[in-house]
Amino acid sequence: MSENLRRMLRKLLHEIHQFAEYAEEALDRLEEEVDRLMERAFLREAEAIAHGEAIEPLYNVLVQPDEVRILVDMPFVDERSIRISAHKNMIEVYGEARRPFHLSEISERLTGVCRCYRAAIDLPVDVDTRSTTLRLIAEGLVEIRVKRVRIQRPA
Repeated sequence: MSENLRRMLRKLLHEIHQFAEYAEEALDRLEEEVDRLMERAFLREAEAIAHGEAIEPLYNVLVQPDEVRILVDMPFVDERSIRISAHKNMIEVYGEARRPFHLSEISERLTGVCRCYRAAIDLPVDVDTRSTTLRLIAEGLVEIRVKRVRIQRPA
């Protein structure tokens, strides 16, 4: 291998090493910024909750061949207060807690008091809003079922 080629390879390796260090530093800064933004968003949400606003419950959307099932975790919800409204590809859920409760009862990271739940759940498919059903599966676990809209394909 010629001396010229060796010098070029060494220079190239040096530049690759410098780029890798730069990329690593940039990724570290990005990770710090994401952490900072997430913490700020978390604190803003916890502050809103502490002022008596609704909390967004955890939920899981299960798309099946003929229907969509949505499981919504609403601890201490009053079953009679649950309201749902369905749109083309969105379900809105609202429910009031049987009693106001401290969020520390469900998570040690949260403070404040929860009085109600509210979520707007985007669905990945269109649904037949007239077929929406609701039931309480277990204490605080709500199941919503809605039929999928079948698209008619031309023959």
